[in-house]
Amino acid sequence: LRSVAVDAAVGNVYTLNMTIGFDKAKPGEFTERGFAINFPNVVLYVWKKTSPKGEMYYDRSLQMQCVESGGRILFTGINFLARSNKISDAELNEMFTKAAELGIDAYGGDRAGMYMVQHSGCKYPLSTDASVLGDRSDFPGPLLNPGELYTYPDPRVDVYA
Repeated sequence: LRSVAVDAAVGNVYTLNMTIGFDKAKPGEFTERGFAINFPNVVLYVWKKTSPKGEMYYDRSLQMQCVESGGRILFTGINFLARSNKISDAELNEMFTKAAELGIDAYGGDRAGMYMVQHSGCKYPLSTDASVLGDRSDFPGPLLNPGELYTYPDPRVDVYA
């Protein structure tokens, strides 16, 4: 997984390689490595939908990261993830309700502890594969070529296919 960051002040685009490791014996748990730190991740809840072809796919999910050292919590990250770049207020409310039911509201998974990341007009790489971007460290990497970017959502991709 490679994340893309845009420095809006100067318009530069950087990449960050977040390497994912997982154990098939532990579904829903994985580790992301970035900035020379391992971030343990747990998928806490998944909402599923059925595609027009009758296949199940994830629609939204709740994910939590927690980094501990010496018996202290150094970092928590709570992610509300959606397949679509637009969700309804009812769907978002459902996610906050489930976060409270799971108890992660106490770690920042409530409206006061979170903020919405707007993706309208964002630019993303056409591919984050190493064959396109080359090898990257887990620290912010070189600038991307503007020709490698597209506006989200990519009109070539049907997220519900």
